[in-house]
Amino acid sequence: MATIDLSHMSVRTANEVIKGYGAVHEDIDIINPDARHYIAVGLTNPIRLRIHGSAGYFCGGLTDGPHIDVERNVSWGVGDNMLAGTVVVGGNAGALAGEALRGGTVVIRGNMGSRAGQVMKKGTLCCAGHSSFMAGYMMYGGRMVILGDSGERVGENMVGGEIFVGGRIQSMGNDAAVVAPTDEETASVMAFLDRFDIRFNGRFKKIVCAGGDLRYGIPESRRRIIPHTLFSGNGASYWNEKTVEDIRIKSAIGRCRIRGFGAARYVPHFSDIAFRSDPECLSTTSDPVSRVAMRTLIGDKHGARALDLSMPVMVAPMSFGALSPKMKTALGIASRLSGISENTGEGGMYSVERAEARQLIAQCLSGRLGWNIHDMKRADGLEIYISQGAKPGLGGQLMAAKLTREIAALRGIPEGMDLRSPSRHPDILGGDDLIMKVREFREAVGWRLPVSIKLGGGRTRDDVKIAFKDGLDFVELDGLQGGTGAAGSEVAEYVGIPTVSALMEALDGLAEIGAEGQLPIVVMGGIQSGVDAAKAIAMGATAVGLGTSMLIAGGCIGCMDCSSGNCPMGIATQSPERTSRFDVEKQAWRMHTYLESMRFQLAAVTCSLGYTDVRQLNRGDLVALTPEAAELTRLPYAPEYRKGLREYRPGPKESKPETGTANFSRKSFRLIRAMSGTPAVDDIGQREILRALWVPREDPFPLSRPSHLDDVVFLSAALTRLVIDPYRESCSTRTHIARSIEIGDNGGSKPTVVLAHPLLFTGFDGAPENVRQALARALAATGCGYVGRKPPAEDFEKHRHQWFQLVADGDRSDPRAVGMIYEVHGGAFSLTTMTRCRSGQLLGLAVKGPDLAEAVPYALHHRFDMLLLDGSGIGVPWSELKAAPDLTVMRDAIRLLRDRNMEEEIALLNFGGMRSGTDVAKALAMNCTASVIGAAMGFAAGGVRYGDILAFQETDAVPVLEASMINWIKAAVQEIAVIARCTGKTNVHNLEPEDMRTITLAACRDLDIPLASGETKRQAF
Repeated sequence: MATIDLSHMSVRTANEVIKGYGAVHEDIDIINPDARHYIAVGLTNPIRLRIHGSAGYFCGGLTDGPHIDVERNVSWGVGDNMLAGTVVVGGNAGALAGEALRGGTVVIRGNMGSRAGQVMKKGTLCCAGHSSFMAGYMMYGGRMVILGDSGERVGENMVGGEIFVGGRIQSMGNDAAVVAPTDEETASVMAFLDRFDIRFNGRFKKIVCAGGDLRYGIPESRRRIIPHTLFSGNGASYWNEKTVEDIRIKSAIGRCRIRGFGAARYVPHFSDIAFRSDPECLSTTSDPVSRVAMRTLIGDKHGARALDLSMPVMVAPMSFGALSPKMKTALGIASRLSGISENTGEGGMYSVERAEARQLIAQCLSGRLGWNIHDMKRADGLEIYISQGAKPGLGGQLMAAKLTREIAALRGIPEGMDLRSPSRHPDILGGDDLIMKVREFREAVGWRLPVSIKLGGGRTRDDVKIAFKDGLDFVELDGLQGGTGAAGSEVAEYVGIPTVSALMEALDGLAEIGAEGQLPIVVMGGIQSGVDAAKAIAMGATAVGLGTSMLIAGGCIGCMDCSSGNCPMGIATQSPERTSRFDVEKQAWRMHTYLESMRFQLAAVTCSLGYTDVRQLNRGDLVALTPEAAELTRLPYAPEYRKGLREYRPGPKESKPETGTANFSRKSFRLIRAMSGTPAVDDIGQREILRALWVPREDPFPLSRPSHLDDVVFLSAALTRLVIDPYRESCSTRTHIARSIEIGDNGGSKPTVVLAHPLLFTGFDGAPENVRQALARALAATGCGYVGRKPPAEDFEKHRHQWFQLVADGDRSDPRAVGMIYEVHGGAFSLTTMTRCRSGQLLGLAVKGPDLAEAVPYALHHRFDMLLLDGSGIGVPWSELKAAPDLTVMRDAIRLLRDRNMEEEIALLNFGGMRSGTDVAKALAMNCTASVIGAAMGFAAGGVRYGDILAFQETDAVPVLEASMINWIKAAVQEIAVIARCTGKTNVHNLEPEDMRTITLAACRDLDIPLASGETKRQAF
């Protein structure tokens, strides 16, 4: 038996020595461990290893086969991701014992800390003492045995496996149930205990998944492609076809919509930037590829073997599961043929892809799906997924139709559920934890592979500083335009920042700590061509990643039905019938041809600027073509570079309608397909495509376009802030409307109205009786309120809800109302007419922008409880349909209150243009307490628009209408809470202006919210 003395040897050296002894099957004694971290990490031999003392983090982690005995205690993550073998701890274990266990046995003879067995999948975790809270959190499979007390919320959100508790069950977790164990199960547990000489004389209770949260309740109807020009851009109507469809589908399914792709509306992008070179120079240099150095080494920052790229391009992470096995195989082939790297994505390593790809990065998701030491060693790089551009703040998502037996087996989870991976890693709760995880991965592979991180654009300026200080080799940075196989539609659209902004924020963040050029940034999210890649590199990126554009080159038609498993092209599906249509060899060659066209474009652009190395491209070569691009990038605004450029269309003229996403328009599809079909040796064809790419798109945000709520995005939590899991962790929507907003009970000292959610509705005073009855019932059922001149139903007492009376001149006050909101125009204030008609009623004013300067001081002086900020005209039925709301009302009211240092003194309600829970979340972040919703609920109730009014069917059954209204409210509340949790909040009323950014100058001006990047420096945290 060998002996290793850790008082004279570093753990890094010791782990290499341990693996050496393991290779010759020699057992080992570890002396003087002194609670060192990472002992025996990455060991894959069935030797016995005795640790004489205590061990630190991740003892025995990422192992397969060893038998490890720890004499005393261990810290976090003992047996992390173990495949087989045994770890026996003589004392206590810290948090996350047996996390992500894939097999084998972990035995703790003392007590164990919180979240033991989180995301475990196989094997047995046994605790002879007591457990702390949330044992079995998000458990996918395996067996846990707790002889003592369970701790609180045991089995929280488990989806598989079983937990046996011999002591007291302190409290049950969500969707967990207690059942009686069978005699055979009890006998098996007792035999296991005898094997380890553990005595137990009690009776076991068995905890399993109750099965209530495994699937979404009501399936969504098949997605219909609505051309992006109808809902985005300068000419789109506020209440457009897509908006109404979203409302109606949510009123049917009672939750947010799920879809693939990324943001569908216009956002600033590299197409709004141009090179200073004369386009005629593009055709003057023959064979530009041979004249430009493009080879790129990335990942050797800390001594690992670098990824060796033939050009600064990578394939972006896309999982086997989201994509079909044939598509993953084709991507591996294409990456090899073009000499670049491929990425497994979040679902584990598909061995056929590994065999085909020359360089493959293995990505580790928070749920540790498919993650194991052998695949780590087979990889050429390791990547820790924190978030992605299309759904920052959310974990991976795979609907049941795509979670087949093969995919489930690879990932180590049960098949047939709607998979919603955790939004954060069990053991990465901040920057310090990230350092520990990076070090564990390096120890597991002997420090031979680069370790990178995947980040969605959000709080990038600060997140990238953490990545630098934590020793990552490079960052894959994904912007809002990044694609996904499945995400909540509202998150895909409105959480995260555009790719150009994410890149700017990353570079600015590194500059702020004097680390310019010291951390490679691989930028992705909407990159479509070598021209886009050249612009990104000139701005400061080291390389670019390609996702959606690769799929288009490989046959994607942009149906945006990626999540359902119904992809007709065999790309984003696991259906054998559909995948049979995919020709691996043909599509792999088309994607390779596309990559070679990118290579030509990168070289041609570099040559046109007089350079011989792609790394010579710089910011001085660029200008901005739109005011937004100029502000976001700090590039000079030079619209004159548009002049003289005319559209070129390679191939036959098309008459197809526009796509469903502005970021991959019909022109984008046409040019990507032209690239994938034009051989690299076709010099004329390549130059024709390049000339077409040189033509910029029209400015999507001209000065004539007013500000829009769609121009506001949220910053997701990632490393700087702890993300709150939107799928599982609670987020309060309880709303108190009162004169001032305070923490805790106000003791009845002032009038207060309590709502279950920050939602009030209006506009139904003149609706048919069946509609008003349904609304009254829906409000009573959901705890929401109504604003109107009368309650929505005559039998107000039967379906009681919170009714705020809207009072105009000549109206009589009603004591049944919980509050009186007086409409005022032109400063017509009179305290004698604006009074409560009983004690305990709230008193408020409904004011438009022109009246704010007088109304705000008046309301504060006379101690009104609330202001209703009217952006559309609340007293007029369906006034929201006439025009987009006036967003400056919120801005100006908040300015007036801030000037008086009284921002929290009076409750603010807002009315105008609220179409979704996301819109409400934006109003809450602007300091509103609740939103008043009109037209959206009208559409949810089946209203049909005729000009500026909504008409309803008087024959519709009340229960049917009630169900539709309740469903829409549920979906809106879910959206509000998901947005809040993505930003790191556990209460929707903690949303604040700092959580938002704008992507247009008009919205920045009208809402006082900074742009997503540019001159304005973010506040320190």
